Amino acid sequence: MAWGNIVGLYALLALVPFIILYFIRPKPKEMIFPSLSFLVRQKGSIYKSSFLRNFLKDILFLIQLIVLILLAVSVAEPMIKVDQTVITKNTVLVLDISASMSAKGIFDDVIKNAKGALSNTNSIILAENTPLIALDEGKRGEALEIIDSLRAKGTSTNLGDAIALAGEMADEGRVVIISDFVSTEGPDPVVAKNLLETKGLVVDFINVGKAGDNVAITDVRVTKPKTTIYFKNYYEEQKDVHVKIGSLEKTLRIKPSSVETISIATPPGLTKIEILDADDMMMDNIGYISTPEDVKIRVLLVTNSESKFLQSALTASPQIELTIANPPIVPEPNHDVVIFTDVDNSKLLPGTFQSVENYVRKGNAVIFAAQQGMPSTKLLPVTVIGEKEEDAEVSTEIVNKITRDLEFGSVNKYLDVEAAANSAVLASADETPIIVIKELGAGNTVYYGIFDQDTDFKYSPGYPIFWNNLLNHLARSEDLNDYNYKTGTILALGSRQSVQTPSGTVTTNNLLLDEVGPYILEGRKIVANLANEKESNIGKTGAQVEGGKLTDFSTTTRKADKSIVSYLAILALILIFLELFIIKRRGDL
Repeated sequence: MAWGNIVGLYALLALVPFIILYFIRPKPKEMIFPSLSFLVRQKGSIYKSSFLRNFLKDILFLIQLIVLILLAVSVAEPMIKVDQTVITKNTVLVLDISASMSAKGIFDDVIKNAKGALSNTNSIILAENTPLIALDEGKRGEALEIIDSLRAKGTSTNLGDAIALAGEMADEGRVVIISDFVSTEGPDPVVAKNLLETKGLVVDFINVGKAGDNVAITDVRVTKPKTTIYFKNYYEEQKDVHVKIGSLEKTLRIKPSSVETISIATPPGLTKIEILDADDMMMDNIGYISTPEDVKIRVLLVTNSESKFLQSALTASPQIELTIANPPIVPEPNHDVVIFTDVDNSKLLPGTFQSVENYVRKGNAVIFAAQQGMPSTKLLPVTVIGEKEEDAEVSTEIVNKITRDLEFGSVNKYLDVEAAANSAVLASADETPIIVIKELGAGNTVYYGIFDQDTDFKYSPGYPIFWNNLLNHLARSEDLNDYNYKTGTILALGSRQSVQTPSGTVTTNNLLLDEVGPYILEGRKIVANLANEKESNIGKTGAQVEGGKLTDFSTTTRKADKSIVSYLAILALILIFLELFIIKRRGDL
């Protein structure tokens, strides 16, 4: 039993004074009159009459008590659950069109069930990673036209938010959710369903999921030096997976429920990734890499030594165009970044640093690597105090695009320096700045305080990555994240533009990337990849979600709260008439 106004139960407190008055009522005293002694012989009948009268009085008390209880409970508005027949005139369809619905012909079942669920007035919500309203209270013909045009998209699934949106659109009627219930984002669909049912809505789950086997591209991590692609085997047995990345073909042997990776030097332009083997879900067998074409970072390395480790790191990236200058011959800077390392200061011509400063202030950058006898110039973002020869761990002070995921190791010799005002210390050793960057005009000046010959950092995989990250930051080259997206991302274009998508051309100011593949906007190629480990797990089809095929979409029964106040009032009225009858029969009226 439910209560519409549970506070009304306080009305039962009115029973307390009623019961107290009953127990403290005055009792009659027995008195003997001699003139009435002849009645003693009728004592038995007198007791009998007295007992009957007291019993009748107790019955009246019980009737009054029950009437008060009924009236008090009625104030609390008691309700019971009853089956109620609902004629469905308005239906809200929540259709899952995420990537997992492309598996094994599941989408045909979606279309079939969606058409069978239509009523006179229909709304349609498409459940991608962001719910989309395709129709708001349209006619049956409009709904059929939209349903026939649907196809599975390359996004993850957010059923919970789609169901919640359906609850906001439907004041009454039925909400039908058709999905495989592989929900990878958002609230729990079952919880969302329960919330809608508390509003009195009829909510039906139709589970069209079918378990399948799959091998998928589950992640594509694109960085400047290299790109790493992740492949997962969802089969229950080991699989030999044939992949193709651009012109590269390779076979991976992947254990069940395991992941294998391939790392390649990030290629320029647009590159396609393919799993060549057929499985139950083909949408996640394709991915893309996009980078700007022929964008070079011009670097001038000024040194009087070979600097082989640094040169190797710089030449490892196809994006870096390296020029080496040996003082006293130093060309006029027209590069993005100038690096000074192991320089013989006596060979530097006067005016060299002034020329570099002018070049930096225009928006370029200069890097000074630690050496014995640092160059004397105000371009340095540090002041050299002396030298330390002691073991110290290099720790990252600021985590950003330059230092993220890097371990610099330890050093046994470093310069004792003090960072200049308004500079940023990215790394330090025993509180001594090791990597410092400072803005100078529109450009930057950097101090790199690790002696490469005295540390193992130069052998680390992070060494070329550090230099690549640093140079890309200083050269302000475009972030590859601006070229490679996850499906489901919405790009705010600022103005209406014509965009070529994988399936055609659209004109919009907010571009939804809900298809796997390349998009061309303003001459720039970007790509969207599904690459979602949960969405590709079609072996888990939401079997824990109760669902089934509905046979009658015009009427249905549901549990509804029904007030019983009127029944309690009628019962109380009957008891009041009964009380009046007893009083009349007794002769008190």
